[in-house]
Amino acid sequence: MPQICFTRESTDRKEMYFAEMQRRKDSLSSTALNEIGESCSSSSADFVSIYQSLPHYLMSCLDYCAIVHRGRYGSPLTKAYMARLLSAEDLTPEKEGELIENLANNVIDELIHLGLLIETHTTVSYTFDYGPNIGFNESYVNLCVVEVDEVEFLAEAANLPVRAIIHHHRNNIPPDFKTLQIRSLFLNASGPGFSRAYLETICRLQYLLVLSLDGGLGEGLPDEVGDLFHLRYLRSKFFLKDELPQTLGNLQNLQTLDIIAHRKLKELPLQVFNIQQLRHINIRTGYPSTSSGIRVPSGIGTLKSLLTLGEVYAGGVIASELSSLTQLQQLSVGCVSEDNSTQLFAAITKMENLVSLSLKADEFYSLNSSVLDLESFSPPSSIKHLRLYGALVEMPAWLASMENLTVLHLSFSNLLEPPAPTLQFLPKLKALHIDSAYNVRCIGKEFCDLGGFPKLEILTFHGEDTLVEWTEIGRGAFLSLRNLEFWFCPNLRFLPEGLQNISSLQVLILCDTHIDLKRRLLGEESYKIKHISNVSIS
Repeated sequence: MPQICFTRESTDRKEMYFAEMQRRKDSLSSTALNEIGESCSSSSADFVSIYQSLPHYLMSCLDYCAIVHRGRYGSPLTKAYMARLLSAEDLTPEKEGELIENLANNVIDELIHLGLLIETHTTVSYTFDYGPNIGFNESYVNLCVVEVDEVEFLAEAANLPVRAIIHHHRNNIPPDFKTLQIRSLFLNASGPGFSRAYLETICRLQYLLVLSLDGGLGEGLPDEVGDLFHLRYLRSKFFLKDELPQTLGNLQNLQTLDIIAHRKLKELPLQVFNIQQLRHINIRTGYPSTSSGIRVPSGIGTLKSLLTLGEVYAGGVIASELSSLTQLQQLSVGCVSEDNSTQLFAAITKMENLVSLSLKADEFYSLNSSVLDLESFSPPSSIKHLRLYGALVEMPAWLASMENLTVLHLSFSNLLEPPAPTLQFLPKLKALHIDSAYNVRCIGKEFCDLGGFPKLEILTFHGEDTLVEWTEIGRGAFLSLRNLEFWFCPNLRFLPEGLQNISSLQVLILCDTHIDLKRRLLGEESYKIKHISNVSIS
């Protein structure tokens, strides 16, 4: 059923509350139907028909996705993120022997197949979540929600699960939830963030399954967070304290712990290992490019349901503990060095279900960086998304045999030779991100041979300070390339001859490149880019 929605707005904040409509109303006005029809080639009746004919579980999942989308104000939603939320809300039908995340992903795929959600591959992304982003046909966002006033909402939603999105602009006085049964709560605060009194109020919401805190937590999470017994998903952004509360161990139903923290946070509390239902631990400290990982005490190997672990410090006991976590699907490790890599790589090799792996050399962003010596490493062939941060002795030979690899990030690799000989004939590679990794002045035709990178859709260069020109692209190269992006390449003056022959190219982004490049592309070399529908030069 569609969602009824009540909005309360003031100079200090905006509150939106949603609940499932219990009786189908003739609330889709002719104006709304016309707007739906005008946005797409299908008729208005077709759009309404598709939505109203959905099974209840698909309609509920689509409605929930629309609510989360509204709260993000255009920020991308990863498929993995939405799958975890749908799982926490228990909106997908159970199937014996199937992981709940797989069931949620199947639901999302079905909504994509129906055209109700749109799958897009991310370009530059520093999230740990593996996989593509999902977007919305805005017509369906409007179709899913019916606005009502406060009185009607309180009457209709008196005994129903309610989802709430609250954006604070200045003060953060706790909202009055009255008697509403809040199941999902997405909080965003600018300025001072959330006070302890505010968070203690939130911790009294006994029906809460999903809690997302996007704002400063200078006083950290209160001990009372352990009272949210039913909580399954906890996310906290801008966590500023040096420790997490030990009472997290009381959250026996918690599935996802997602913390973006200041570097003060060094260690995961031992009590977290009491949560045997825990499936996803995602803790990032500092900036994504400099995070060294959080230290993990002995015992994490007992979490047999754990699927996601990151970002963890490579030293200490983690390598021996990882040997017990062969079920992991996503792993991110920081501070990899010669001292810990042998045991670490041996443990990772056993992870036959691993689809996403991130490895960061110790101090990879500095002159004191350790070298990522990967020649002795034999990663699982199941990996689809790989991030390598740190100097490489050379491109590891095993990369050429990674037949399932779809996304590759190379950062601070200090490459002097093009990576193409190793990478360009990977059959499924869709996105290649080169970030301060390719230390050359000129890219030549050899970067991509005839038929090279057959499935590559996104190619991104970021922070390539020495790069001045790309001379040529031969015919028959980059047959699927859709996005070509250069970010913070201040000396780049020349784009390649042959760029005009890549008919699939839809997006070209040039951000902070040399001013001569813009002048040339808007003048005598405009023929290289005139076929590209979306060109951004800034």
